[in-house]
Amino acid sequence: MAEDASAADADGARVGAAAEVEVALAGVAAAAHGRARRAAVGALQVLGAGDGGLDVDEVDIPVIGGHAGVTILPLLSQMRPKVTLEDAKIEELTTRIQNAGTEVVEAKAGAGSATLSMAYAAARFAESCLRGLQGDKVYECAYIESSLVSDLDYFASKVQLGPNGVEDVFEIGEVTDFEQKGIDALIPELQKSIAKGIEFAGK
Repeated sequence: MAEDASAADADGARVGAAAEVEVALAGVAAAAHGRARRAAVGALQVLGAGDGGLDVDEVDIPVIGGHAGVTILPLLSQMRPKVTLEDAKIEELTTRIQNAGTEVVEAKAGAGSATLSMAYAAARFAESCLRGLQGDKVYECAYIESSLVSDLDYFASKVQLGPNGVEDVFEIGEVTDFEQKGIDALIPELQKSIAKGIEFAGK
């Protein structure tokens, strides 16, 4: 764990271990997707550092789609609190968020992966599930069986957890043209991933 924490401070890995995970996904995708959402928050915290920084605990950025590469889509237009970003910066941050795990691996020079992030993601999601079972209304982004996007049987989106598990699945909401292009691009890639997962589970 100390090794992961030090790697996060390395040059080029500011969205590393300590600032990568805000929420996690259910099932196999839990660690990877949680890492992406925390990376979204961490990247914006770095961006705002010149103005006193953003309180990472107060930032909420929905991350939808899948759990790898272009299938990870942070909806920066829906972040709270609202931060105005230029188009070029949005594209840059989106790419960094999608590749946050790679940044950590590169910072560690191939000596390991973002294991601390994965552990924190799993712990965070488990805590949210337990809070939901106790009756709290808990909101997370989760990769679940879903009908939000046609032609995709599984999709990550914002959900409400409660005593009965996932009690509500929220619509994607209004997105920018850039984000819509991202949704269109992730669909065929996520279809391939889902097919591979179903095939593997059936063996």
